[in-house]
Amino acid sequence: MELQMPQSDVNRGLFWVQGDLSQALQRARGHVENYLEDGPGDNNPLIQCVNELSQISSIAAVIQCYSVHLITAEMIETVQHAIKTPVEDGEANFAAFVAAILQVSDYIELLAQGETDHPLVFAPNINDLRVARGATTQSRAVLFSRFLDVRGLDVQPPADPQRRKPGMSKALALKHAPVMQKAVLGAIRDVKRERSLQVLGKASGQLASVACNDQVYLCWQGVTLMCEVLSRQPELITADVQKLIAKAGQCVKALSGNGEAAVAKAAGRLGAQCLHLGTLGEASSAVVKQIRNEFALGGPDVTYAHLTKLRARLARPNIDALQTVTREIRHNLHDIKDTIDLALRSQTVSEVTESLMGRLESVAATLVVLGLDALAELAQQQ
Repeated sequence: MELQMPQSDVNRGLFWVQGDLSQALQRARGHVENYLEDGPGDNNPLIQCVNELSQISSIAAVIQCYSVHLITAEMIETVQHAIKTPVEDGEANFAAFVAAILQVSDYIELLAQGETDHPLVFAPNINDLRVARGATTQSRAVLFSRFLDVRGLDVQPPADPQRRKPGMSKALALKHAPVMQKAVLGAIRDVKRERSLQVLGKASGQLASVACNDQVYLCWQGVTLMCEVLSRQPELITADVQKLIAKAGQCVKALSGNGEAAVAKAAGRLGAQCLHLGTLGEASSAVVKQIRNEFALGGPDVTYAHLTKLRARLARPNIDALQTVTREIRHNLHDIKDTIDLALRSQTVSEVTESLMGRLESVAATLVVLGLDALAELAQQQ
């Protein structure tokens, strides 16, 4: 039987809490808008926003919708950063936040309609939020390991007293290290890449079969899965994935010299990161199925194609949201026009110039969030 991530729990949970999540998201966005309208002097709206986001994060964790839980945690970090380090150009700083709020709202609707959750769906939004507060971006592998940290990962090497003996890993690593190092170079430099990945994957599987430490076992199972997927889908090999392949070579070298205890922590982290390929690969080999099943990485529909489909659906405009934003922009423009008319009649244009500039900058920032850069530039020029 193939285990899956708790998708049914997500769908069932949303049946009861979708309304609460939607309202909390609206309130969080409203608090940020109030903060931007009032200026950086009063942080109370941001504090209230953090409270709303914390509630969303807690609900998402309860229904096991960990993708929403992760991006909400990043939004909380972004708002807390704004509280500690307020800036004059708040609109630009919160552009990524507003975009993330809209994406999460749309995504919750998709899940409620029966879509399968994907742990990496918000990777671009998370990195946009990190950039907005000056933090470094994170690869899909690192983000997936964070997902596993939140969800939890039960690692239990199958019992095999005849093979899992102290010192076996070190001895086997010493034997396989030269071949694995050569395979690592071949995979990275694209020298007989498919064959190199097959060799590396097979050797990693053998190391997993003798590992006594659960983190070392996780490492070699993760590397085995990675090699199996990449040998069939080389298009998934990116610069970050090449780094994982290189780390596999470093890990076998360290294991051959120092044993399991010395490399356990780094090995476990590498294994968790390698497992992200299990949520992207389309291949359905016996090895891929077995490892996906063992670590509950999802059913056969949790793939790169599914991830691309989800992001494409999220990229479509939310009609209700666009109508709301359109009404707000139209209302702001009418107010600006009325203010100008009144100032011209009363000959007080100089007194309202600063207020008009602030309103136009607000409209421009909203247009930037919507991707209407030409119109935003026009508003800035005005």
